[in-house]
Amino acid sequence: MDVNFKFKISQIVTTKESYFVHQAIEARRDPKDAWMKKESIPLTLQVRSRLMEECMGGIQLHYLCSYYMPNGYRVDRFSEDLLMPHPDAVSKSV
Repeated sequence: MDVNFKFKISQIVTTKESYFVHQAIEARRDPKDAWMKKESIPLTLQVRSRLMEECMGGIQLHYLCSYYMPNGYRVDRFSEDLLMPHPDAVSKSV
């Protein structure tokens, strides 16, 4: 079975939730506080592996992603529809 994954192994991604929270914080930030821009960044995840799950509702695509938290690195499983390309990684690769 041919599976079309949206993201590649080792690609830098973020969660949609993290990105939209970051956008909301940036919209409310006072322009004189521009130096704080990097204080709020979307969660940065790196795709480690891709999984396909066949279930009664169809096929679901999942990604195992690693990311850094203050208490160390974590690895969690994310559904494809929760992820998006990281905006900083996209702008640097162009």
